[in-house]
Amino acid sequence: ITQQMNQIKSEQQEKTELIQNLAHDLKTPLASIISYSEGLRDGIITKDHEIKESYDILIKQANRLSTLFDDMTHIITLNTGKTYPPELIQLDQLLVSILQPYEQRIKHENRTLEVNFCSEIDAFYQYRTPLERILTNLLDNALKFSNVGSRIDIN
Repeated sequence: ITQQMNQIKSEQQEKTELIQNLAHDLKTPLASIISYSEGLRDGIITKDHEIKESYDILIKQANRLSTLFDDMTHIITLNTGKTYPPELIQLDQLLVSILQPYEQRIKHENRTLEVNFCSEIDAFYQYRTPLERILTNLLDNALKFSNVGSRIDIN
């Protein structure tokens, strides 16, 4: 009985940590949605192509929020056996799609972002959502723990 109780406690703690991590992950797309919405509302984003791009980013980030909510629902409803299907990943394209929502914040905070890709990295199969979450968290932390006006390097 003690062993079962310890196992239950351990599983509950793991679920709690997963939910806390997902809650943290929700902040990034929400911050992008707020930033681009304010930019559109306040007339900061005025060129037609920038407006269209902003709407595309808003839709993408809303979809990302939806995926994260699905993940959270999955965790809350216990392990149902759902897994992410592996997808063919082009790392440069994935990183561009992850960086795009941060453009306004980087400009607003007078930061620079230097990205250097290794051209020898081939496409590979991986679970997209967890990989996006990892890369997004790394970028979030780089922004959080660096100074306004600083340079962030991605190699």
